[in-house]
Amino acid sequence: MDFRGKKIEFADTSEVEEREREIRYIFNIVQPDPAYQPILLSDESTLLEATSRNEAEALRRLECYFGSPFPCSLRQPVWRLVNDMKRRFPGWPGELIARH
Repeated sequence: MDFRGKKIEFADTSEVEEREREIRYIFNIVQPDPAYQPILLSDESTLLEATSRNEAEALRRLECYFGSPFPCSLRQPVWRLVNDMKRRFPGWPGELIARH
């Protein structure tokens, strides 16, 4: 494809950039192989869109890590998932000890 002379618009990434550390934690749990982790995420990206894991496998990995049923939706933008996780798991990611 020839993109010369064409304008390419990228989606905003400001919300993802503010939560980069936490998002990296989530991907290390759900998709630990760096070869399969996303290189670029927009503020619209969901965890399920950005990983090769299906929802059941992603939930299983998160439930194993947190030691309980995972209460957050994986179908929301990943930056909102981070906010939801911080609300439901006080101290995460710094103080919470993995239960796996």
